[in-house]
Amino acid sequence: MGPSHQVRRLRDALMRRFRVLRLRAALDRRRAARDPSIDERHRRLARAVSTRISPRDAMHGGGGRHYFSVGQSGLACAEAAIAAAGLARVNTLLDLPCGHGRVLRWLRARFPEAQVTVSDLDRDGVDFCARTFAARPVYSRPDFDALTLGGGFDVIWCGSLATHLDEPTVRELLALMQRHLADGGVAVVTTHGARAAERLGAGDTIYAMGPAAAGALLRGYEADGFGYGDYAGEAGYGVSLSTPEWMRSAAAAAGLREVLFLEHGWDDHQDVFGVMRA
Repeated sequence: MGPSHQVRRLRDALMRRFRVLRLRAALDRRRAARDPSIDERHRRLARAVSTRISPRDAMHGGGGRHYFSVGQSGLACAEAAIAAAGLARVNTLLDLPCGHGRVLRWLRARFPEAQVTVSDLDRDGVDFCARTFAARPVYSRPDFDALTLGGGFDVIWCGSLATHLDEPTVRELLALMQRHLADGGVAVVTTHGARAAERLGAGDTIYAMGPAAAGALLRGYEADGFGYGDYAGEAGYGVSLSTPEWMRSAAAAAGLREVLFLEHGWDDHQDVFGVMRA
Protein backbone atom coordinates (compact mmCIF):
# COMPACT_ATOMS: atom_id res chain seq x y z
CA MET A 1 0.00 0.00 0.00
CA GLY A 2 1.57 3.28 -1.13
CA PRO A 3 1.62 6.57 0.82
CA SER A 4 -1.02 8.19 -1.44
CA HIS A 5 -3.43 5.30 -0.82
CA GLN A 6 -2.88 5.56 2.93
CA VAL A 7 -3.59 9.30 2.79
CA ARG A 8 -6.84 8.69 0.90
CA ARG A 9 -7.94 6.08 3.41
CA LEU A 10 -7.20 8.42 6.31
CA ARG A 11 -9.01 11.28 4.59
CA ASP A 12 -12.07 9.11 3.89
CA ALA A 13 -12.17 7.88 7.50
CA LEU A 14 -11.97 11.45 8.80
CA MET A 15 -14.75 12.56 6.44
CA ARG A 16 -16.99 9.70 7.60
CA ARG A 17 -16.48 10.74 11.21
CA PHE A 18 -17.10 14.40 10.40
CA ARG A 19 -20.38 13.61 8.65
CA VAL A 20 -21.75 11.82 11.70
CA LEU A 21 -20.71 14.31 14.39
CA ARG A 22 -23.61 14.54 16.82
CA LEU A 23 -23.94 18.32 16.51
CA ARG A 24 -24.14 17.98 12.73
CA ALA A 25 -26.59 15.07 13.09
CA ALA A 26 -28.77 17.15 15.43
CA LEU A 27 -28.95 19.89 12.77
CA ASP A 28 -29.83 17.31 10.11
CA ARG A 29 -32.55 15.89 12.37
CA ARG A 30 -33.98 19.37 12.91
CA ARG A 31 -34.00 20.11 9.17
CA ALA A 32 -35.74 16.81 8.46
CA ALA A 33 -38.38 17.53 11.11
CA ARG A 34 -39.20 20.84 9.42
CA ASP A 35 -40.40 19.05 6.29
CA PRO A 36 -44.03 20.16 5.79
CA SER A 37 -45.05 16.59 4.98
CA ILE A 38 -44.20 15.51 8.56
CA ASP A 39 -47.04 15.83 11.05
CA GLU A 40 -46.72 17.71 14.33
CA ARG A 41 -46.65 14.51 16.38
CA HIS A 42 -43.57 13.22 14.57
CA ARG A 43 -42.02 16.68 14.67
CA ARG A 44 -42.19 16.57 18.45
CA LEU A 45 -41.00 12.95 18.55
CA ALA A 46 -37.91 13.89 16.53
CA ARG A 47 -36.44 15.54 19.63
CA ALA A 48 -36.15 12.09 21.23
CA VAL A 49 -34.56 10.43 18.18
CA SER A 50 -30.91 9.52 18.78
CA THR A 51 -28.29 11.50 16.87
CA ARG A 52 -25.60 8.89 17.52
CA ILE A 53 -24.69 7.62 14.04
CA SER A 54 -21.96 5.12 13.28
CA PRO A 55 -19.28 6.24 10.81
CA ARG A 56 -19.72 2.76 9.28
CA ASP A 57 -23.41 3.37 8.55
CA ALA A 58 -23.62 2.75 4.79
CA MET A 59 -27.12 4.26 4.66
CA HIS A 60 -25.94 7.66 5.86
CA GLY A 61 -23.62 8.48 3.00
CA GLY A 62 -23.31 12.13 3.99
CA GLY A 63 -26.99 12.90 3.33
CA GLY A 64 -28.01 13.51 6.91
CA ARG A 65 -31.34 15.26 6.34
CA HIS A 66 -32.52 12.50 4.01
CA TYR A 67 -31.22 9.86 6.44
CA PHE A 68 -33.54 11.14 9.18
CA SER A 69 -36.49 11.64 6.83
CA VAL A 70 -36.21 8.04 5.59
CA GLY A 71 -36.23 6.83 9.19
CA GLN A 72 -39.30 8.93 9.97
CA SER A 73 -41.05 7.57 6.88
CA GLY A 74 -40.29 4.02 8.06
CA LEU A 75 -41.86 4.76 11.44
CA ALA A 76 -44.96 6.18 9.74
CA CYS A 77 -45.30 2.96 7.71
CA ALA A 78 -44.92 0.83 10.83
CA GLU A 79 -47.53 2.90 12.67
CA ALA A 80 -49.95 2.50 9.77
CA ALA A 81 -49.49 -1.28 9.89
CA ILE A 82 -49.93 -1.34 13.67
CA ALA A 83 -53.18 0.59 13.33
CA ALA A 84 -54.41 -1.68 10.52
CA ALA A 85 -53.65 -4.73 12.68
CA GLY A 86 -55.56 -3.25 15.63
CA LEU A 87 -52.52 -3.69 17.84
CA ALA A 88 -53.11 -1.80 21.10
CA ARG A 89 -49.58 -2.05 22.52
CA VAL A 90 -46.10 -2.87 21.22
CA ASN A 91 -44.21 -4.91 23.81
CA THR A 92 -41.74 -6.71 21.53
CA LEU A 93 -40.17 -5.48 18.32
CA LEU A 94 -37.74 -6.97 15.79
CA ASP A 95 -35.70 -4.97 13.28
CA LEU A 96 -34.39 -7.24 10.50
CA PRO A 97 -32.15 -6.10 8.89
CA CYS A 98 -31.27 -3.42 11.41
CA GLY A 99 -28.24 -1.99 9.63
CA HIS A 100 -26.93 0.75 11.91
CA GLY A 101 -30.36 1.88 13.03
CA ARG A 102 -31.69 4.29 10.40
CA VAL A 103 -35.32 3.33 11.14
CA LEU A 104 -34.71 1.79 14.55
CA ARG A 105 -33.79 5.15 16.12
CA TRP A 106 -37.32 6.34 15.30
CA LEU A 107 -38.95 3.12 16.45
CA ARG A 108 -37.04 3.26 19.74
CA ALA A 109 -38.12 6.87 20.32
CA ARG A 110 -41.74 5.94 19.57
CA PHE A 111 -41.76 2.75 21.66
CA PRO A 112 -39.26 3.41 24.47
CA GLU A 113 -40.56 0.59 26.70
CA ALA A 114 -40.55 -2.15 24.05
CA GLN A 115 -38.15 -5.07 24.19
CA VAL A 116 -36.21 -4.72 20.93
CA THR A 117 -34.28 -7.39 19.04
CA VAL A 118 -31.90 -6.44 16.22
CA SER A 119 -30.51 -8.74 13.56
CA ASP A 120 -28.35 -8.36 10.46
CA LEU A 121 -25.53 -10.07 8.59
CA ASP A 122 -23.49 -6.93 9.34
CA ARG A 123 -22.20 -7.74 12.82
CA ASP A 124 -20.86 -4.25 13.37
CA GLY A 125 -24.36 -2.91 12.73
CA VAL A 126 -25.90 -5.38 15.16
CA ASP A 127 -23.37 -4.50 17.85
CA PHE A 128 -23.87 -0.76 17.31
CA CYS A 129 -27.67 -1.05 17.50
CA ALA A 130 -27.49 -3.22 20.62
CA ARG A 131 -25.32 -0.63 22.39
CA THR A 132 -27.08 2.47 21.15
CA PHE A 133 -30.73 1.41 21.33
CA ALA A 134 -30.72 -1.01 24.28
CA ALA A 135 -31.54 -3.96 22.03
CA ARG A 136 -30.94 -7.70 22.14
CA PRO A 137 -28.47 -8.67 19.39
CA VAL A 138 -28.86 -11.70 17.13
CA TYR A 139 -26.43 -12.19 14.26
CA SER A 140 -28.31 -13.18 11.14
CA ARG A 141 -27.42 -15.83 8.57
CA PRO A 142 -28.19 -16.29 4.87
CA ASP A 143 -30.29 -19.41 5.50
CA PHE A 144 -33.58 -18.05 6.85
CA ASP A 145 -34.95 -21.55 7.39
CA ALA A 146 -32.23 -22.12 10.01
CA LEU A 147 -32.49 -18.69 11.64
CA THR A 148 -34.09 -18.41 15.09
CA LEU A 149 -34.66 -14.93 16.48
CA GLY A 150 -36.54 -15.60 19.69
CA GLY A 151 -40.00 -15.26 20.29
CA GLY A 152 -43.12 -13.97 19.04
CA PHE A 153 -42.87 -10.32 18.13
CA ASP A 154 -45.67 -7.79 18.15
CA VAL A 155 -43.98 -5.83 15.35
CA ILE A 156 -41.37 -6.88 12.81
CA TRP A 157 -39.84 -4.13 10.71
CA CYS A 158 -38.26 -5.61 7.58
CA GLY A 159 -37.19 -2.66 5.48
CA SER A 160 -35.31 -3.12 2.21
CA LEU A 161 -34.46 -6.81 2.55
CA ALA A 162 -36.92 -8.51 0.20
CA THR A 163 -35.79 -5.87 -2.31
CA HIS A 164 -32.41 -7.63 -2.60
CA LEU A 165 -33.39 -11.32 -2.62
CA ASP A 166 -34.33 -13.85 -5.28
CA GLU A 167 -37.73 -15.53 -5.38
CA PRO A 168 -37.02 -18.63 -3.24
CA THR A 169 -35.30 -16.54 -0.58
CA VAL A 170 -38.16 -14.02 -0.41
CA ARG A 171 -40.50 -16.97 0.22
CA GLU A 172 -38.17 -18.18 3.00
CA LEU A 173 -38.17 -14.66 4.47
CA LEU A 174 -41.99 -14.59 4.57
CA ALA A 175 -42.00 -17.98 6.29
CA LEU A 176 -39.56 -16.55 8.83
CA MET A 177 -42.00 -13.69 9.49
CA GLN A 178 -44.83 -16.15 10.03
CA ARG A 179 -42.78 -18.21 12.52
CA HIS A 180 -41.70 -15.20 14.55
CA LEU A 181 -44.91 -13.16 14.79
CA ALA A 182 -46.86 -13.12 18.03
CA ASP A 183 -50.60 -13.72 17.89
CA GLY A 184 -52.02 -10.41 16.71
CA GLY A 185 -48.58 -9.15 15.68
CA VAL A 186 -47.79 -7.50 12.36
CA ALA A 187 -44.77 -7.67 10.05
CA VAL A 188 -43.96 -4.67 7.88
CA VAL A 189 -42.17 -5.79 4.71
CA THR A 190 -41.02 -3.43 1.97
CA THR A 191 -40.55 -4.32 -1.69
CA HIS A 192 -39.58 -2.79 -5.02
CA GLY A 193 -42.76 -2.34 -7.04
CA ALA A 194 -44.00 -0.19 -9.91
CA ARG A 195 -42.19 2.98 -8.81
CA ALA A 196 -38.86 1.14 -8.64
CA ALA A 197 -39.52 -0.58 -11.99
CA GLU A 198 -40.13 2.83 -13.57
CA ARG A 199 -36.91 4.24 -12.15
CA LEU A 200 -34.92 1.16 -13.11
CA GLY A 201 -36.27 1.30 -16.65
CA ALA A 202 -35.21 4.94 -16.86
CA GLY A 203 -31.64 3.95 -15.95
CA ASP A 204 -31.58 5.27 -12.38
CA THR A 205 -28.10 4.51 -11.05
CA ILE A 206 -29.35 4.00 -7.47
CA TYR A 207 -29.92 0.32 -8.28
CA ALA A 208 -26.32 -0.30 -9.42
CA MET A 209 -27.49 -2.47 -12.30
CA GLY A 210 -26.04 -2.41 -15.82
CA PRO A 211 -28.43 -2.10 -18.79
CA ALA A 212 -28.35 -5.81 -19.65
CA ALA A 213 -29.02 -6.95 -16.06
CA ALA A 214 -31.73 -4.30 -15.61
CA GLY A 215 -33.41 -5.39 -18.84
CA ALA A 216 -33.48 -9.05 -17.78
CA LEU A 217 -34.84 -8.11 -14.36
CA LEU A 218 -37.64 -5.99 -15.88
CA ARG A 219 -38.59 -8.73 -18.33
CA GLY A 220 -39.02 -11.21 -15.48
CA TYR A 221 -41.07 -8.70 -13.51
CA GLU A 222 -43.36 -7.98 -16.45
CA ALA A 223 -43.77 -11.64 -17.40
CA ASP A 224 -44.14 -13.31 -13.99
CA GLY A 225 -44.71 -10.55 -11.45
CA PHE A 226 -41.24 -11.11 -9.98
CA GLY A 227 -37.85 -10.24 -11.40
CA TYR A 228 -34.39 -10.56 -9.92
CA GLY A 229 -30.79 -9.89 -10.88
CA ASP A 230 -27.53 -10.35 -8.94
CA TYR A 231 -25.23 -7.45 -8.30
CA ALA A 232 -22.00 -7.81 -10.26
CA GLY A 233 -19.76 -10.29 -8.47
CA GLU A 234 -22.49 -11.31 -6.01
CA ALA A 235 -24.48 -14.55 -5.89
CA GLY A 236 -27.92 -14.51 -4.31
CA TYR A 237 -27.82 -10.79 -3.50
CA GLY A 238 -28.94 -8.11 -5.91
CA VAL A 239 -32.15 -6.31 -6.86
CA SER A 240 -35.67 -7.71 -7.03
CA LEU A 241 -38.97 -6.33 -8.31
CA SER A 242 -42.36 -7.75 -7.36
CA THR A 243 -45.94 -6.87 -8.11
CA PRO A 244 -48.46 -6.56 -5.25
CA GLU A 245 -50.27 -9.61 -6.63
CA TRP A 246 -47.10 -11.72 -6.50
CA MET A 247 -46.40 -10.65 -2.92
CA ARG A 248 -49.96 -11.36 -1.81
CA SER A 249 -49.79 -14.85 -3.27
CA ALA A 250 -46.39 -15.54 -1.70
CA ALA A 251 -47.55 -14.21 1.68
CA ALA A 252 -50.68 -16.36 1.59
CA ALA A 253 -48.56 -19.42 0.76
CA ALA A 254 -46.45 -18.63 3.86
CA GLY A 255 -49.53 -18.47 6.09
CA LEU A 256 -49.80 -14.68 6.19
CA ARG A 257 -52.67 -12.32 5.39
CA GLU A 258 -52.38 -8.75 4.23
CA VAL A 259 -53.79 -5.96 6.39
CA LEU A 260 -52.03 -3.00 4.76
CA PHE A 261 -50.61 -2.03 1.38
CA LEU A 262 -48.99 1.33 0.70
CA GLU A 263 -47.82 1.79 -2.87
CA HIS A 264 -44.35 3.42 -2.80
CA GLY A 265 -45.21 4.27 0.81
CA TRP A 266 -41.68 4.23 2.22
CA ASP A 267 -39.78 7.35 1.23
CA ASP A 268 -42.01 7.61 -1.88
CA HIS A 269 -40.02 4.65 -3.24
CA GLN A 270 -40.62 1.16 -1.85
CA ASP A 271 -44.01 -0.53 -1.51
CA VAL A 272 -45.07 -1.45 2.03
CA PHE A 273 -47.00 -4.55 3.13
CA GLY A 274 -48.41 -5.16 6.57
CA VAL A 275 -49.02 -8.88 7.13
CA MET A 276 -50.30 -10.97 10.02
CA ARG A 277 -50.62 -14.67 10.64
CA ALA A 278 -53.50 -16.10 8.65
